[in-house]
Amino acid sequence: QHFSSKLDLYLAVLQQHVDILVSGVRQALRTTTDNRRRLRAAVQAFFDFIEHDSQGYRLIFKNDYVAEPQVAAQVKVATEACTDAVFDLISRDSGLEAHRARMIAVGLVGISADCAQYWLDSDRPISKEDAVEGTVAFAWGGLSHVPLAR
Repeated sequence: QHFSSKLDLYLAVLQQHVDILVSGVRQALRTTTDNRRRLRAAVQAFFDFIEHDSQGYRLIFKNDYVAEPQVAAQVKVATEACTDAVFDLISRDSGLEAHRARMIAVGLVGISADCAQYWLDSDRPISKEDAVEGTVAFAWGGLSHVPLAR
């Protein structure tokens, strides 16, 4: 395929990685109806993505074109898509008002992405399993205070 500019090529490659990440998170959330296991699967999806596609992760979350409006918009779409998937479940399972459910979803995606990024940037100082478990334990501690119906 021919691209008219370096930016167009970058956007096409970025979109491929965004699709993989978002698909992984959505799949993870559908693996079970148990909320703690669901949380673990979603966190695992971020760590798996970073482990198997660290360049893609960097393209999405640590790119040199972040000031470029088209790139910033595409990164926002990726983050929002992950947040939307989590939000849908929280809204359905908790009955919380939409803004409260959205804040929780934003926090969970942020915790997952930031912890996975730290793990990668720190040269994977602990096993992926330990990193995922630590992230889940931290997130679940907060989630255990949300009135979930399930």
